Amino acid sequence: MPGASEYAVLLRPLERFAQVWPRMVARAQERPLSIAVIGAGAAGIELACAVRQRLPASHLTLLTGGGELASGYPARLQARVLKVLHRRHITVLHQACTGISADEIALSGGATLACDLPIVAIGTHAPAWLAGSGLALDESGYLQVNALQQSSSHVNVFAAGDVASRADQPHPRSGVYAVRAGPALAANLAAALAGQPLQVHRPPRRTLNLLSCGTTYAIASWGNLSLGGSWVWRWKDRIDRRFVQTYRA
Repeated sequence: MPGASEYAVLLRPLERFAQVWPRMVARAQERPLSIAVIGAGAAGIELACAVRQRLPASHLTLLTGGGELASGYPARLQARVLKVLHRRHITVLHQACTGISADEIALSGGATLACDLPIVAIGTHAPAWLAGSGLALDESGYLQVNALQQSSSHVNVFAAGDVASRADQPHPRSGVYAVRAGPALAANLAAALAGQPLQVHRPPRRTLNLLSCGTTYAIASWGNLSLGGSWVWRWKDRIDRRFVQTYRA
């Protein structure tokens, strides 16, 4: 994305974003800003809602990249998210960002969007180093693994999470799938070192999705079922805090 590294704030890595965020807030205290969140997946939607809550006077736009809002999620969740964004006065543009300059964003339709603060929150991409690794990759450049989370070309290489792609059972790049694959990956690494049989990992057919829309409101989806409310937010908050606590040293 031309101009992103020079003029935009990147959501990832999170450590860098956490350092920059206080300066963003300080700028917004001086005058209302025109802010654009680029990327309308779960991260972009949650970020846009969080920015709206923290900086209520700013003008906020969410760019979907030309595709659907919350692409890959059930239609009912997408419709519920759109209503929430409208209630929060977040403008949704179904266009892609083709370039970023000091004070505006170039859009795929040929127009430009005035913007004081572009925030890039697009999804994951395959690491560039994989292209020259000699490992079998899928069409998007991710490491192709089998049902054992084992490279389809190198039996001594295992992977899971955002770097990997299941050739036999493709699934969305979601943290839920990565977390579920972790124990299977660890078990097969240990088994491979010990010369023991490897175990097949079966990703879940459906997953629970919890999408935060700012403090006290969240949306849940399970298959085609979608619900929203403050109770969903409290539920998500408990789950997230418990998960983080598990890995806190």
